Amino acid sequence: MVDQIKKNASKMMEDHSAFEDSPFAKIVPNILSKGIDNVNLSMFEEDKRKQILNTVGDFCLEKGKLAEALKAFYKAGNGAKLSKVGDQLRDLGRYDQALETYNLAKDFGKIERLGDYCYKQGDMSNAAKAYVFVNNVQKIVLVGEECVKRGRYDLAIDIFYDSGDMPRLIALGEKCLNENQLVLAAKAFEIAMDKGKLNELGDILLKKGEYDAALKSYQRANNHQMVDFIRENFQIV
Repeated sequence: MVDQIKKNASKMMEDHSAFEDSPFAKIVPNILSKGIDNVNLSMFEEDKRKQILNTVGDFCLEKGKLAEALKAFYKAGNGAKLSKVGDQLRDLGRYDQALETYNLAKDFGKIERLGDYCYKQGDMSNAAKAYVFVNNVQKIVLVGEECVKRGRYDLAIDIFYDSGDMPRLIALGEKCLNENQLVLAAKAFEIAMDKGKLNELGDILLKKGEYDAALKSYQRANNHQMVDFIRENFQIV
């Protein structure tokens, strides 16, 4: 990681030189003052607009203004420079933002490598995000199963949903049901659109006298009879 930071610092010096040599360097402060999202560059030809935006991005990257650099390079369609912004975010430990930036750059190799690193560090949320970006279903499932082992059911539900793995999602809902984690069970069954399991959950909640929660479960299952039964016979606050 230290070597990577040194390499990035060296590259930043090169970018700084490129910024100084740009004929558009003189207008960078004006553009930043106006705001990258607000400045009108329509009077320039497309190639010059890109040069201007890349000059702004180089300046911002050299100054550590990563949000502005990202905007400039994105508007310029410069995937290589976007990836450099991602590198800086990664080195700062801002992995979530780094992954988003790599995704904008379509740098899927760096996304997967950072996902692998996050997985090894126990950062399951960002690992899952990375694998979803690169559509690596095998690794998504691996992260989801690890979350289940660690008792992080809420995150595992989201991961199985993102991967479209309905069987695992329903199985996890049943596990939550058996462990009396009824809110999470409801979330899993609703996402999976399993009306049978939602009705089963509604029955359990009704027996417990949790009428409001039972009503919601029956509503999600489109069980109009039980919805009417609860509404007519029990006061719902």
